[in-house]
Amino acid sequence: MLNVFIQTVGGLGLFILGMKMMTDGLQRSAGKRIKKILGAVSANRVIGCMTGAGVTAMVQSSSATTVMLIGFVSAGLMTLQQAVGVILGANVGTTMTAQLIAFKLTEAALPAFALGVGLKFFSKRKKTQYVGEVILGFGLLFFGMSVMKHGLSPIRSDPAFIEFFTRFDPGSFGGLLLCVLVGAVLTLMVQSSSATIGLTMTLASQGLLTFPGAMALVLGENIGTTITAELATIGSTNINAHRAARAHTMFNVIGVTIMLIIFPVFLQFVEFISLQMGAGPVDQKVGGDLVN
Repeated sequence: MLNVFIQTVGGLGLFILGMKMMTDGLQRSAGKRIKKILGAVSANRVIGCMTGAGVTAMVQSSSATTVMLIGFVSAGLMTLQQAVGVILGANVGTTMTAQLIAFKLTEAALPAFALGVGLKFFSKRKKTQYVGEVILGFGLLFFGMSVMKHGLSPIRSDPAFIEFFTRFDPGSFGGLLLCVLVGAVLTLMVQSSSATIGLTMTLASQGLLTFPGAMALVLGENIGTTITAELATIGSTNINAHRAARAHTMFNVIGVTIMLIIFPVFLQFVEFISLQMGAGPVDQKVGGDLVN
């Protein structure tokens, strides 16, 4: 069991390191352009939303985008209305990380290491080094996922662990709220919804979480990720900066609340969309393999 813990936590650490390297590399290579784009956003909320989605898909972190926006609002470079429009888009753009994880690109991890190290440590051009950092981070991200999966695989049939994970059963309203709470607390601790979503997807792929349980945890993780924006406003005297952070929190909390009210319908809709896109039916059993 110690080996399972070490591999799982170590894999999660590699995942977080990979996410940070990707984010840092992207911000260094395109940071000035991103700031110019965000600073030039018009009051048109549709354009602002699309810009927020695009920028966040690029930097792979809604927290990074939101913190930048709060900084712009504090400095008077953006109005509250502009910032809120971009924040709404950032919440859409951050889903790109989960989609990348779902593509199961673990076989590309080692080639990404080779290419990333070559570009980062053997190139003299700063831009090329930053691109190498992005590719290296990409490799670390998927290698971390692979390590987590390997570490969790021995406990798939362990009765004690199966009994533990059956507690994450959103069949009752109390169980649903417990899943959301656990997801939110985990993200508060790790400070990265991408990392906790990656862990949740790994647990689900190993059959340790049912599809409804994983979805409920993800909803909680969307609430937990708002803490970064709230922390970014500490010490700020600009009232609009605080309002921008509140808007980010309220958007996620209200969105999760609506999904909780229609949770069974939401699950059916997600499964229907997945089937239409070529995925197989969802296995609801804890401890069994998920059918893709």
